[in-house]
Amino acid sequence: MGRGPPLVFLHGGPGLDHRYFRPWVDSLADVRTLVFFDMRGCGASPSTTERALGVDEWADDVLSVLDVLGYERADLIGHSFGACVALQAAAMATERVSRLLLIAPPGSANDSDRLAHVLARGTPEQIKSFLNPKSPVTDQELAHQWNCMLPLYFAQEQALEVAERLRRDQLSVRAFHEGLASLQTTNLRESFRAVRSRLLLCSGREDWLSRPEASHDWRSLLPEAETFVFERSGHFPFIEENALFLQVVRSFLSGHGSAQQRNPSS
Repeated sequence: MGRGPPLVFLHGGPGLDHRYFRPWVDSLADVRTLVFFDMRGCGASPSTTERALGVDEWADDVLSVLDVLGYERADLIGHSFGACVALQAAAMATERVSRLLLIAPPGSANDSDRLAHVLARGTPEQIKSFLNPKSPVTDQELAHQWNCMLPLYFAQEQALEVAERLRRDQLSVRAFHEGLASLQTTNLRESFRAVRSRLLLCSGREDWLSRPEASHDWRSLLPEAETFVFERSGHFPFIEENALFLQVVRSFLSGHGSAQQRNPSS
């Protein structure tokens, strides 16, 4: 949908689908052709058991999507786990990715910070789920865990009504497990060295899962990257600070840099 050069959105999870981007980013269609798809084995995209699921496979699929649509180059936006896929695609085909915008990229975990967040804001069920995590076995079990913890991903109380729209009846437990496992065998540091795209790292100040320091970690490997911290957001800044997010993205895509750069540690 839209007009102009392609802008491809890569969802997180692993095991979610692309629908949570919309309608929050739809207005960008006046300057870009927006491309949404569910990664293989997620959402409406089927997968055979013969082919593994993981960062490399999904990154390769991104390039295949560009081929099918007839795009030689594109800009990529990757959210959460999707940031890893976007980075890998940009590393695999440096000449095909012009700009790379990574939102809430995974970073080194600080369990004490996460625990403090859950204890301060969580319900008894959320606290129990965090303290006694169970590995989901079925798509429905994964969806139940997602729905239970989802409110903690938002910083603003008024956003909780929006969170209801992100609930799912089922998610891909296979994509979840195989995707996380693939991070153990994917050398993202090598990918950092290969990337030649212009890069913007975005994070939410109140993101309990991917703290702004995670973007700082990524920037240490990509010193030319721009950074932007959304002060009133959790894991979904494109929802919680939508107008500002769109402003930042438009500025970045136009070549003028992010609207305002902020130090993740401030």
